[in-house]
Amino acid sequence: MCRRGLNKRGQEGITLTTLLLIVLGVVVVVILILGATGIFGDIFSKREALPGNLEAIAQSCKIAAGASLIADYCYEFKEVQDDEFINCLDPRIADSLVQQGISVEFTCNSALMVSAKKEICKDVIATKVDNTFFNNNPTDNCFLDVYKTQQPSGEGG
Repeated sequence: MCRRGLNKRGQEGITLTTLLLIVLGVVVVVILILGATGIFGDIFSKREALPGNLEAIAQSCKIAAGASLIADYCYEFKEVQDDEFINCLDPRIADSLVQQGISVEFTCNSALMVSAKKEICKDVIATKVDNTFFNNNPTDNCFLDVYKTQQPSGEGG
């Protein structure tokens, strides 16, 4: 009779371990949700101290310039933020390289740069074509580089 009672005790209800894991999981989910909504602004905002996209691109340009990687330096455009693409010729990057004592001993082919821009612009949806621009210059945008050049005369504005 004692054996029968012991066998049933292990099979009844939720174990303490399972209950603790459920509570811990709920607490973690609540903390993540609160962090994502900005409740813990001071704690979660520390990620702003990390280097941004612009600095990462500047470092890749430094490597490309130092190793004479012309294709990477001239023709690879990287997205620095939504709808803004830059290469190493961006004035902000160029200034950073000059301040670090990096000199560029080659020139970039402007026709190949336009071709690289057109490749990026092909993937831009039509509603964003005016807002996608290059090298911190809103007048150098996908509308001018792709849309206008593809229109028959008299339709491109």
